Amino acid sequence: MNPHWKLTRLIPFPLRWRLWTLLRPERATPRDLRAAYRLILGRVPDREGWNTFLPAIRSGSMSVRQLARCFLNGAEFRARLDADLRSRPDPVRVETDRFAILVSPPDTAIGKAIIETRRYEPHVARVLDERLRAGGAFVDVGCNVGYFSLYAARVVGAEGRVTAFDPNPANCELLTASAALNSMDNIEVVHAAVTDRPGRVGYEDIDGNGRIVDLDRVRGGAGRVEVEAVTLDRALAEHARIDLVKIDTEGAELLVLRGAEAVLARHAPDLVVEFSPTALGQVSGADARALPEFLHARGYRMAIVGEDGRAARPADGPDAILSAMRRIRTDHADLLAVRRR
Repeated sequence: MNPHWKLTRLIPFPLRWRLWTLLRPERATPRDLRAAYRLILGRVPDREGWNTFLPAIRSGSMSVRQLARCFLNGAEFRARLDADLRSRPDPVRVETDRFAILVSPPDTAIGKAIIETRRYEPHVARVLDERLRAGGAFVDVGCNVGYFSLYAARVVGAEGRVTAFDPNPANCELLTASAALNSMDNIEVVHAAVTDRPGRVGYEDIDGNGRIVDLDRVRGGAGRVEVEAVTLDRALAEHARIDLVKIDTEGAELLVLRGAEAVLARHAPDLVVEFSPTALGQVSGADARALPEFLHARGYRMAIVGEDGRAARPADGPDAILSAMRRIRTDHADLLAVRRR
């Protein structure tokens, strides 16, 4: 036996465990196990299940990620998800000042705000009012239930065009139904994830506002599905006009832009891009500078859209954008990007 192991055996287990968790914070603890039961399964631990996981946790051989994966991929959690899907209430019709929209009550990310306030992110809506005209063309990447697609459809009118993309089939169904409800024939709904290459990707639904994930995380994973992936360059190749593109894809924004090189070069559309360095790193695998650097290199000037819908003075370069975000103490902002004239 390793002599160091003999020495550590002399340390009382509670103290030894505390030292392990301090030195190896990625290792799961009994507290993590209890939290997994409460947060993922919604119940207190049962004796059999507890005793199944505890030996691996006490030996230090199970990480927090492995523990979470066991619970998320388990039959009990999948059955709970299926039951939630079957018990979902019917969509709610909400009348805004411009259109009617169907939303799902369990959607806490966007649907709840629309139901309670009859609007959503008015600062972005103001950008649409200022940047779109009758007969214009709007592209909504990550449209969710389609609030901005419907809003833009009213602005551009019957002669205009709206193309909306979302990987969540339920969101696409709701937007399609809302478009019919408002007799809007100028909205095209595309059920697909938008990224930097065509093919297939994983999609993880989080109350209707999910994100794309690696395919190897889909197989056997509860709440994750495999969906088609498209690029804007291919999907919009036949479009004669594109005036404004809104991109809100929970961290995949840089991948969307990389797959839209031809669109940006040909149409030079204005852009409204959600920018979260944390999400960008998790999904696009890029650091905070990558997205503003990409836009700056292609001739775009950027500004942070304020809560009143007015963009700050355009910042010439990624350093200015990151500095502005630090100044207003936020890790999440909507950027307005306009091609230099």
